[in-house]
Amino acid sequence: MQRFDSRRQGDGETLAFYEQALRTIQREVWPNANAQSKDSALKRRFIAGLANPEMQQFLRLHAKTDDFANTVAKARQFQDVHELAKVKKPNIRMAENRDHSSDNQIQLVLDGLQHVLETVLGKQPSNVRNAQANSESRSENKNRKNNGKITGHNHLREAFEKPH
Repeated sequence: MQRFDSRRQGDGETLAFYEQALRTIQREVWPNANAQSKDSALKRRFIAGLANPEMQQFLRLHAKTDDFANTVAKARQFQDVHELAKVKKPNIRMAENRDHSSDNQIQLVLDGLQHVLETVLGKQPSNVRNAQANSESRSENKNRKNNGKITGHNHLREAFEKPH
């Protein structure tokens, strides 16, 4: 009897092996016990001897009315779920090594590419095109409003353009 009551799950011992060891000891100690007594003693010793205290607590809460076989089944489910949760994720450390000179080099390369594309395609940068288009439309609008009158700095330009 003492051998049964002192039996605990060993380090690295599977639930199945622990369960079978308890059943074997129980048969040797109480060969003539009735089924209900056997089941109750096995369940009590199984839970008390588990190596994982979290599993013990889980079974005490969730297997109160279960028989030994269902208690063992719940212990296996508990173990399976916790082993899935323990799946190790690789330790990846993201180190940021910001070399600002490389950022500047990248920007220079990008600017150079943009210049080459504009030269090859015969286009001006979009920001220059937009600025010129806005400037031209504004001056056209001014000229229309003034009906050809010289306004602003245009009179200076005409003064310099006239032969003296």
